[in-house]
Amino acid sequence: MSCQSGRHVFYLVAYFEIELKPRATFEPPQHSCCRPRRTGGGVTLYIRDDIPFTVLLDFFNDYVTATWILLRPIMHDPLILCLLYHPPNLLKTQKNSTIDHLLSTASKLLAKHTSSKFIICGDFNDLDTSPLTMVLPLHQLVDFPTRGNHTLDSIFTACEEYLT
Repeated sequence: MSCQSGRHVFYLVAYFEIELKPRATFEPPQHSCCRPRRTGGGVTLYIRDDIPFTVLLDFFNDYVTATWILLRPIMHDPLILCLLYHPPNLLKTQKNSTIDHLLSTASKLLAKHTSSKFIICGDFNDLDTSPLTMVLPLHQLVDFPTRGNHTLDSIFTACEEYLT
């Protein structure tokens, strides 16, 4: 049995701003859970068991809720995935720290893993994400409102073929 909806099989299932209790009962079959140890909201990723992955702990930041993962799907290029939860209403210095973290980490990883595909996704709330597309070779896939009239949830990538 695999995690599926209708005819689609999901290899990655991501949740943002979710409060799962330590003993949450939601666990897609044949998927491993990847979640930083934090209380309250944040990011949670379920990765299908047949996809080798490494959580890139060197890029963990106490002030930014971002999880960086290197996935090595069989028969495909490696994929670097960043899951971000950016709380709303932070100070400008905190917003700048988030953008600085995303840009510096992404630049380091792209330089080190030159053949890897790259995705940054998550709940960005009121964060100005324009530096992501101006500095990195990425573009925004979500071009419609995700909450009310605002696009708060975004996917930045140059590899649409990995997404459904």
